[in-house]
Amino acid sequence: FHWEFVLTDGCNNSFSKIHSVFIVDTVGPQVTFLPPFSEPIECVEDIIWPEIVAFDMCSEIEQFFWGDTSQTVLGCPNNVHFSRTAYAVDFCGNLDSATYEIQVNDLAPPELVYIPLGFSIQCDEEPEFEDPIAVDGCAGQAIITEQTLFSPNCDQNYTLTRTFTATDECGNFSLGAQIIVVSDMIPPILLPPPDFEVNCDETIELEDAISWDNCDPNPTVELVTETINTTSSGTYDIVRTFTSTDACNNSYTSSQIINVVDNTPPYFTNFPEDLFLLCGDPLPNDAVDYQDSCDPNAYMLPPEWDFDFQPCANNTVISRTFTISDDAGNEFIQTQYITFLDEDPPILLTPLDSLFYQCAYEVPDCMEIFEGLEFDDCSLGDVVPIDCSDVVVEGNCEEQACIIERTYFFEDACGNQGSAKQYITVQESVLAPEMPTGMTPNGDGYNDAYVIRGIGPSVDPELGEIQCDWLEDTRIRIINRWGSIVFETLDYRNDWEGITDSGEDLPPGTYFVVFEALGESFSTYVDIRR
Repeated sequence: FHWEFVLTDGCNNSFSKIHSVFIVDTVGPQVTFLPPFSEPIECVEDIIWPEIVAFDMCSEIEQFFWGDTSQTVLGCPNNVHFSRTAYAVDFCGNLDSATYEIQVNDLAPPELVYIPLGFSIQCDEEPEFEDPIAVDGCAGQAIITEQTLFSPNCDQNYTLTRTFTATDECGNFSLGAQIIVVSDMIPPILLPPPDFEVNCDETIELEDAISWDNCDPNPTVELVTETINTTSSGTYDIVRTFTSTDACNNSYTSSQIINVVDNTPPYFTNFPEDLFLLCGDPLPNDAVDYQDSCDPNAYMLPPEWDFDFQPCANNTVISRTFTISDDAGNEFIQTQYITFLDEDPPILLTPLDSLFYQCAYEVPDCMEIFEGLEFDDCSLGDVVPIDCSDVVVEGNCEEQACIIERTYFFEDACGNQGSAKQYITVQESVLAPEMPTGMTPNGDGYNDAYVIRGIGPSVDPELGEIQCDWLEDTRIRIINRWGSIVFETLDYRNDWEGITDSGEDLPPGTYFVVFEALGESFSTYVDIRR
């Protein structure tokens, strides 16, 4: 370059001088980058080299280009320092360069793009494990490691925690977890022994319950026994309650009911045999022993006697029925039969006192006396006469003075025969008339006639007060209180009924009676009332 400088004064005088500048281009172009520098990046494969910008103050840029790339690995494939030099040449042949550096620093962890979902299963189910999927932002494989944490509440009730760790080549990692809840919510299965009924005197066979669990191989079984519904010593229910529990405290309860019943009545351990008793033998009072298989307080009712008396005791059967009962209402009845043997003749109970009569014709027939006799006999049938005989052992009965030996022969219903003797004395007594002092001749049939005892065949005779026949040549007079005879008759026959000689009724009052017989005179008064 040439510069001419001209200096001119006011007079137009001038001076010039030329300044020459010779430019020599020895400086290479300036090399820059677009973008001017690189931010740290994560992955090698993400490296993008910048655009080269070359500028020269003098010359045009003839060319620019990249040189080789150098790298320094700092610890992992994605933790690398890269440098690369760019060159620029101007048309003057000047060369210059600049270095561009890129720092690759992988700090981003891999991403677990798929983590298996958690789930719950029963302890008897087999879990299905899925693998997670991890993706890393840089080339290369993310390595997944797994750790399983077992958190038990019980042997069959626990939580599995699968912790996944995805790690890239630079050690960056991310975590994920899958939770699997294993539950034992199902109680054991329990099969108690079947219910049954047993009589109280039988041995109760007790069986164990059977239990199994879907997860616990050894569930426990507890037993509680109680007695309920007791209605008697041998009637009740046994409730056996079984509870099966697994290791996780799941439990199931079921019961067995044993109905104990008392269907067996008490029984005799000592019972009297049937008997044959002779007349006069006492009725038995043998001890009776009994017991009950279930009730220690079984009891016996008073025996019931049944007397089936027959006319002949040989046909009579007496039963003694015993009833024993327990508190369950069971009864057992057994009867002892007692048969009588009547081999003895009947025994006369009525004393056969000696009889005394004033007249022979008053001696009663055998049957008249027999009908009033009482006998002791086993048989209930009548004791009947079969014969009777009189033998005069002293005196002459026609003379009203004798002793008669009378023998009665009798037989009971079983044909057993007996006899008894009685002595009868006939002796006529001395006259001793008994004259009543009162009478009621009113026609009612009682005490209507004036009866003097001992003057003829007697009514209700007693010893010494009887005549064998009517006295002859008797005389009776009835005299009123003024001394007048109102009635008089001979050969009196106890037939005056309070009348006058003319047959008129005497008025009530007191009268004097004079009776004459066998040269003797007897007197008294009589009170007539109507």
